[in-house]
Amino acid sequence: LKFFPTKTASVTTLKAHLDKMIMQGVKPDIVIVDYADLLRSAKAKEKLHEELETTYEDLRGLAGEYQIPVVTASQANRSSVESDIVTSDQVASSFSKIMIGDVIISLARKTTDKIAGTGRVHFIKNRFGPDGLTLPTKLNMSNGRIDMYQESSIKGKETKTEMDEDSVTRKSLATKYSELLGNSLG
Repeated sequence: LKFFPTKTASVTTLKAHLDKMIMQGVKPDIVIVDYADLLRSAKAKEKLHEELETTYEDLRGLAGEYQIPVVTASQANRSSVESDIVTSDQVASSFSKIMIGDVIISLARKTTDKIAGTGRVHFIKNRFGPDGLTLPTKLNMSNGRIDMYQESSIKGKETKTEMDEDSVTRKSLATKYSELLGNSLG
């Protein structure tokens, strides 16, 4: 793990750190950049989307040069808040992120999904295999566990049922009712 303050590190900074690690005999299997949008662009541009395009191109170049996958996260725009799936046109700030990436995966979680601990993982783009797939997903945000299921599997069908808004509302009301009964008896 290496921490850099916001907008102080660029892809060049990451390359220098990788070179240092490799010289010490440690070549990482993967590079995870916590939110590439907060990296400093190597070339200052007038428009944010141009800077982001440069940053993402540089990250893709880094992955190729060192022959290791580079993974990052980005955010969706406001229109995605209650969407069943987040699509390429809902990625915030710059569509170039979609154009540059090899595999683009989104995670959609409506308010009811947050209550149920569910969501939908959607493969927006995949240069190495199928895309357009959406998988029902169980998420435990307290430990970061994410379980994805084929829609037709038993767990996939169970998860889809748990995502149902009426089911979530019923469970939530039943929990509140039980809490209310427990408090009134004690």
